[in-house]
Amino acid sequence: MEVSHFYRGQDPRELPFYTQTDTADAIGVPRSTLRSWLKPPHGLFFQGQGIDRPLIQGPEGVEGRLSFFNLIEAFAVGSLRNVEGMTMRAVRVAHWTAQKRLSIDRPFLSDDIWVSGDLYWLKDEESVNLSRAGQYALTKVIESYLNRIVFQSGVPLQWFPMIPYRHASQSVLIDPRVQFGQPVIADGGISTQIIAELFDAGSSIEKIAGDYGVGEEDVGDALLFERVTL
Repeated sequence: MEVSHFYRGQDPRELPFYTQTDTADAIGVPRSTLRSWLKPPHGLFFQGQGIDRPLIQGPEGVEGRLSFFNLIEAFAVGSLRNVEGMTMRAVRVAHWTAQKRLSIDRPFLSDDIWVSGDLYWLKDEESVNLSRAGQYALTKVIESYLNRIVFQSGVPLQWFPMIPYRHASQSVLIDPRVQFGQPVIADGGISTQIIAELFDAGSSIEKIAGDYGVGEEDVGDALLFERVTL
């Protein structure tokens, strides 16, 4: 991807644009749950070896802030933990095993794993016992992951986060090259936070849509994403 001079030659996907609260809200988990994924597990062993790596490793030297890549990793972990029969131990073991077996430092960012079906190493570990329903759910997680992420050179470039009550919608976009990675309406690039502020100040959905040249449904999705009560 082209790296803007605004980022001093750095990949914007690695920059600490997000607070832990931003990240937890975007994927719909409590902040305490997200924090547990940022820490190494305590006393977790698999096949006689200790697992001491966190599921998500934030940018070095920046306390409490996360990158776009971390957002995607959190989305993956949050999705997997909802699979029937899946435990967080199983997710941690699978993540660690993929690092060891496939030599992929950040497995949940690799489209090779998701596209090829190698994610099914989750089923192959002795600590995982998925029912048929669980296997179906895992397949749906893979489909959802691939449908909501745009890849470039095998790693995520853009993400369409879930919108409460509108899970099929892809009207909100997070792209680290746009608005410094803040959520925007995909069709127009208007910040969802600005839309929420205008609505709170008394502007109607219809007026906001007209002023910015976007669809009223998109404005409504932006407000739902920002957890604004309609």
